[in-house]
Amino acid sequence: MKKLLFLLFGVIFALAGCADESGTNGGNTETCPITSADFSYERIAQNKYKMKLIDESKRQYARGVYWEEGRNTGGFISEPYNIEPLIEYLKGGAKKEVIFYYNNNQCGETIILKPKSTYNKCDDIQIEYYQNATYGTNQSVIFIVEYDNTFDISLKTSLSFDNGLIQEQNAPSGINAHQFVIPYNSIKELKIGTYIYADVIIEFPNNTECVKELKYYIK
Repeated sequence: MKKLLFLLFGVIFALAGCADESGTNGGNTETCPITSADFSYERIAQNKYKMKLIDESKRQYARGVYWEEGRNTGGFISEPYNIEPLIEYLKGGAKKEVIFYYNNNQCGETIILKPKSTYNKCDDIQIEYYQNATYGTNQSVIFIVEYDNTFDISLKTSLSFDNGLIQEQNAPSGINAHQFVIPYNSIKELKIGTYIYADVIIEFPNNTECVKELKYYIK
């Protein structure tokens, strides 16, 4: 009886081991011959990212591929077999995630899309994605970037827009904020309803930069 129980537990253990080996996050090469780790991405513009296949030899697996936007964002799913989709977030989004599937299996880790930064601790800097702007005098718009209380307000910052406009800060605004005054005509074509998107670029003394995406509500 003891021998039979031992054999039974041995079979269960072996089956569990096999299930772990073929899991979708990593998995074996039969389940996931191509994974999210086989891709890089290029940021085309605010809220637009182009996926890039790193290893051309893996293009042979294209017929089993599709991409899904992060599960909490409403479900962008690329066209089947589109191995290098252009992923566009029409309504922005603070955390841009994409999940890679091969033959209906998630293969590899979720990819978080973000602007390229050279400052190696950029992820540690917390800036609220949703910011406010107000109409100023002389047909201008006043943009405020608010930081948390740990931010070094003496650092130089600028706002960058999709039309190529880069505006350096005009002045501090309060204890933990920077102010930018921009002519409305310079950015009006970028306005979507009451919103506009921008990047804040933070410069450090060692010539590195941290870039964060922002969504402004203009009131």
